[in-house]
Amino acid sequence: MNEIKAIVRKQYYEFLYEKKNTLFLIVIIGAISGFLIPVLFHNLSGRIQMTTVAIFSITLLKQWSAESFASEKENNTLESILSTPIDLKKLYWVEMLFNLLLVSLVEYTLIIIFSIINHIINVQPILSRYEALLLILLLFNLKVSIAIVVTFISLTSKDVRIANSRASKHLYIAIFLISIVVTLNPKKIPYITSIYICLIFIMLLINLILIKYTNSKLNKIYFEDVLF
Repeated sequence: MNEIKAIVRKQYYEFLYEKKNTLFLIVIIGAISGFLIPVLFHNLSGRIQMTTVAIFSITLLKQWSAESFASEKENNTLESILSTPIDLKKLYWVEMLFNLLLVSLVEYTLIIIFSIINHIINVQPILSRYEALLLILLLFNLKVSIAIVVTFISLTSKDVRIANSRASKHLYIAIFLISIVVTLNPKKIPYITSIYICLIFIMLLINLILIKYTNSKLNKIYFEDVLF
């Protein structure tokens, strides 16, 4: 428990010094775009907002996850961290979850901002609340997959540039999946909720497999041979 508290404290201070201003800027940009999108694309504003939030959050998650361990290697601090009683597996999962929750906070903040703006200017939602909730759950599961994979890429990369390069293909796949899911039209697809539920269960299964696979890989990592 003390190890986890130490890791969370470390992540919190890194957030204050490195990511706080980024989050503030994102919220400001989100508020501005929230007003502009309905004005410029009234009929398509809801779908454009959904796509913007999804792609933006996935991109941000990929960037922060790629930096998580690779930046520590560039700063020559990972070795000193792992020389303490902190367990590598715990460090990995806390790093991954912290970035995931941080990006989810950004995503849900933008969703709330867009929803308030749409209500004020009377833009009709393209999804019911139930459908929107299922879509949010689906995108969250997709973010979990991206966070697990890219954080492991960061752990086994020598620097941030290499980590970003290796993670890019996963970002493209995620954006492709988002573009398919978001463009599904509830008016033309009568069983849209059933499709969302099936996709959620598929993503849950994928995430369980990824968690098991990643844990097995973490157990096999040798300090000298893989990390440095």
